[in-house]
Amino acid sequence: MHKKQEKNTFSLIFFRKEGIYLLITREVDYALRILRDLSDGNLHVMKELCEREMVPHKFAYKIIRKLADAKLIQATRGVGGGVRLTADLSQITLYDLLKIIDPGRHISACTAANYQCEWRERDKRICRMHIQLSRIERVFNTELKRNSLQTLLFGDDLPENSGTTMK
Repeated sequence: MHKKQEKNTFSLIFFRKEGIYLLITREVDYALRILRDLSDGNLHVMKELCEREMVPHKFAYKIIRKLADAKLIQATRGVGGGVRLTADLSQITLYDLLKIIDPGRHISACTAANYQCEWRERDKRICRMHIQLSRIERVFNTELKRNSLQTLLFGDDLPENSGTTMK
């Protein structure tokens, strides 16, 4: 028997990796780690940043390019180079970061603006599944926009000993 879920709760699955369903991809997780490390505003050497945050170099360079293109960070190559946060994390949400790292992501292909649904075109009927998935995606996006990365990464709204740390 399934327990009745509260209104507006949902479970979403995007990717499957080694039997685990991931909502936040490894790339987004690494981007969050990079931003956390850069949050002090100082210039950081990539090698040291990758070691501190346990981000593989092959992912880091790809992510850094995306974050720099989005003007969240400044990346300088060569001697004396490194990366520095230029954006205000209190003004950026997880929704914003997901759009930077994985801009085409939707909970279903049918919720993308340019999706051509063969079933709806053939039958000329309303698709209840599309309506529900679109509603869920709107609710989900609202939640992603609710808190800043500052809050997500540092829990500014959490008391010091809130029981959220790992022991």
